[in-house]
This record gives sequence, structure tokens and C-alpha cells, in this order.
Amino acid sequence: MTETTMLNLRKQEKEHSFTHESASALSLSPLDKTETAIIPLQQGSLAATDAQVEETEPTRLTRALDFLVRYPKLSVVFTACAVATLSLGTWVGALFFENKVLKHQINQRQQAAKVESAEEIKSRIDEAKTQMSQLQNQMEAQQTDVILTEQASLAGENARLLQDLNQLSKPQFGAPLVLLEAASVKFAANPANKDQATTIDVPFNYALFTVVMQPTPALTEKGFQSYFVELLNPKGKGVAWSEKLLKATTPSIPLTFARRAITAGKYQLKLYGLVGKKKEFVEQYDLQVNYLSDPALKPAKKAVKKK
Repeated sequence: MTETTMLNLRKQEKEHSFTHESASALSLSPLDKTETAIIPLQQGSLAATDAQVEETEPTRLTRALDFLVRYPKLSVVFTACAVATLSLGTWVGALFFENKVLKHQINQRQQAAKVESAEEIKSRIDEAKTQMSQLQNQMEAQQTDVILTEQASLAGENARLLQDLNQLSKPQFGAPLVLLEAASVKFAANPANKDQATTIDVPFNYALFTVVMQPTPALTEKGFQSYFVELLNPKGKGVAWSEKLLKATTPSIPLTFARRAITAGKYQLKLYGLVGKKKEFVEQYDLQVNYLSDPALKPAKKAVKKK
């Protein structure tokens, strides 16, 4: 209970005691003897006092105001806090509203960007299609030119092959044939001769010629079951022809060449013996090929310089 309530109770007790004393002094003797009649009055007055006390009890607002009056510094602090809270709430509300506005603007910009990007992508696709069609047309034109060129070259090659076939299909009776001796054998017989090549003259009307490589003691002793032959070009820097050969019934090794495959010049035939997948050099044969011209064709006269 507060101090105000206590003061009110004391004041009421004093008034009640004064009233009781006055009544006892003025009352008659029968009333003096009956003390039990006063007790109910005291209890009733106390009940009424309690009711008054309850009715006069201060509310929360009254207590708050009383507290602020008693502590002025705290009231200033509470007031500042309330103002700050109100300001903070206002600021948060403004931020929330601004956030909504910004989200709406971002959504609008994203939609506009999507529309622009879609149009840009569509234009790029159209441009790429145009470029692809142009490239396809160029490739088709180039392929047509290449096909025509290849057809012309193939036609020429076919004509040449038909001519060679006609020549090869004719009987080659009396075709040139020459026996080739190994370079080591020739050098042993005549060391002073620097040119150890065997010459073969092919007439103009023959498309084939045959060379027969003669065996040597080294070739006979080793007894290879298969051979490998290389024909080096006249400059000796490349292989003009090569082939794997099986051992013949005779010790000599015949080789037939087509005129169209071998040009005129000096060649080297290298013979290897095969042992599994390894090649073992055996002998070398030197060959000079000459193609004779048609005697019916007169050679062109050389122009005589006038003095």
C-alpha cells in the first residue's frame, strides 16, 4: 500500500475512535453494557473503508505520472527513447516503401532487357543463317569446280591408262631383256671401271622390259626364303619402286617394269633378304635405262645463227 492509502486509513481510524468515544459518553447505561452492538459497527466501517481504499487506488497512468514527477531525469531518458523509437519506425517504414519501389523498377528493367536480348538473339540467328547460306553456296560452287577439275583429270588419266593397256595387251615378243650382275662382282672383275651400270635400250614400240638379277655366292649361301627389292630413282634420293618377292625356283631373280612407270635414267636396285620382319642387305645392282625414239620421226633441226 502507498503512503496516501496509509494516511487515509489512519485518518478514518481517528474519526471512528472519536465517534465511538462520543457515543459512549452520551449513551445510556443499557447501551454501555451491550458491547456486542458496537463490534458490528466497527466491522462495517472497516469494510466501507476497504471499499473506499479500493476505489481510491491509483491507476497505471497515475502511477506512471507520479513516477515521472519523482524522477525527472528518467522521464527525459524515456521521452528520448520514445522519440528515437518513433523516428526509427518511420525510417524503417520509408525503407520498406523504397525497397518495394526499387524492386518494381528492377523487374521492369529485367523485362525490358529480356525483350531486347530476345530481339538481339533473333537478329544474330538471322545473321548467322545468312552467313551459313552464303558459305554453303560458296562451298557448293567450289565443290562443283573441284568435281569438274577432277573429272577432267580422271578422263585424261583414263585415256592414258587405256593407251597403256592397249600397248600392254599386245604381244611383247622380243621385248628387251638384260642380265644384271651385282656391283661387287663387276668391281672385282674390273676395279678401274668407275661406271659399273648395265645398260638396257628399250625400243619405242615396246611397253615392257625385263631385268634378271644374277645370284651371288653370298645370296646362295644364306638361302633366304623371301626378298625385298627397292628401285632408287636416278638421283638416289628416293624410292621409285619397291616390292616383296618370294624365292623363285631358279637362283636368279627376274623383274619386269612398265615403260610408263620408269623414266629414262640411271637406277640402283638394292636387294634385301627378309628374316622375319627384319631386312638384311645382300647385293646392289646398277641399271641404266634408255628409251629409243621412233626412227620415222625426224629430229627437229637446230636453228642456225646468222653471223
